[in-house]
Amino acid sequence: MRYLQHSREHWDRCVSLASLTHALAYQDSSLLGNNMRVFSHYPTKSAAEVNANSYHHIVVGGGTAGCVLASRLSEDPKQMVLLIERGPVVDSWISQVPLISSNFQDQRAPVYKWQSAPMRGIGGKSLSLAAGKALGGTTKVNGLIYSRSAPGEYNAWKDAGRKKWSWQDVEPFFKKSEHSLSHSQAIGRGTQGSWVNQNVQTEQFDIVQKNIDMTTRFNIPRVSMANDSSSPNVACTPQDATIDSNGHRCSTEVAFLPKTLVSNRKNLSICTGAIVTALDIRQGEDGHLRAVGVCFSPDSGHLDHKYSAFAIREVILCAGAIVSPQLLLLSGIGPREHLEQVQIPVLKNLPGVAGSYFCTSAVQGTAERRCRRCVAGQPITGSDRIP
Repeated sequence: MRYLQHSREHWDRCVSLASLTHALAYQDSSLLGNNMRVFSHYPTKSAAEVNANSYHHIVVGGGTAGCVLASRLSEDPKQMVLLIERGPVVDSWISQVPLISSNFQDQRAPVYKWQSAPMRGIGGKSLSLAAGKALGGTTKVNGLIYSRSAPGEYNAWKDAGRKKWSWQDVEPFFKKSEHSLSHSQAIGRGTQGSWVNQNVQTEQFDIVQKNIDMTTRFNIPRVSMANDSSSPNVACTPQDATIDSNGHRCSTEVAFLPKTLVSNRKNLSICTGAIVTALDIRQGEDGHLRAVGVCFSPDSGHLDHKYSAFAIREVILCAGAIVSPQLLLLSGIGPREHLEQVQIPVLKNLPGVAGSYFCTSAVQGTAERRCRRCVAGQPITGSDRIP
């Protein structure tokens, strides 16, 4: 009996320790209590504090692109910049540990989770989709792989008419932002930037070595450096990972919006815990439509408190491949048929906006639910399916 009681007490302590570990990782106040939360006083502002203010640039979404843009634009002290992110600041010590912080399946992980619609190519199965919900976006929870993609992808954009998007145009910016710990002498790699990465050798794992052996059998070439623009598109190479010299995850808010930088830039405001519900689009004197601001609310589950901020120069959408088109739809920009279906006034009929993400599906009965979320300004939940 004493043994059973001792085992039960030991089990309870293990469960409590595990819960505390998760709470520390994701700053869960329900477990830690308000007095035990481990904040580092990262300088953010609430939705109410930025309400009715004007900024030269408003950046929607604090993921990779949003963090970089907010950092670069605010380098000019004359430019007032507002970055709005729905998620919180997650900067606990566990969130810096590469392996633990990569567990985006955890219930408390700072992520959005969706299920795709059944896909023909994989026998009608659905895939799980995840995206980061925190300042730093998916770089808070991803597999840390630093990849620039193939030069041909950028050249194809240029050939399609997108000026200044060739590999020759974009490579200097990759180099400017990068701090490579492993390839300091390599042409095209950066050492003066703030986004730290290093080469990761994983051959000691049996499964990795087996995969390497398979590439040899199929005559896939081996290259010594990832992100070498002269390498073939298909190759076997050690990966570059966004891990700093201390072995910590180097997410984009750490790299481009560190606490000291944000504290020193009085022209930069970072608003977390706020959900943008629509763009404020008006017709100018020249007859053209222009985004003059954004409408947003606190991310408290209710949209009763409605706030707005005004843009002197521009509004930049950096909310990702799912939420950016959703915001355009909520603002009246998208396929006319879809907007009329959900009773959103059409400001611009633009079929290129992916209305199918929200209101068409091979799964009967999901379209109506998704339309209601569009009208309410709510991101799609895990119970909705995205084709």
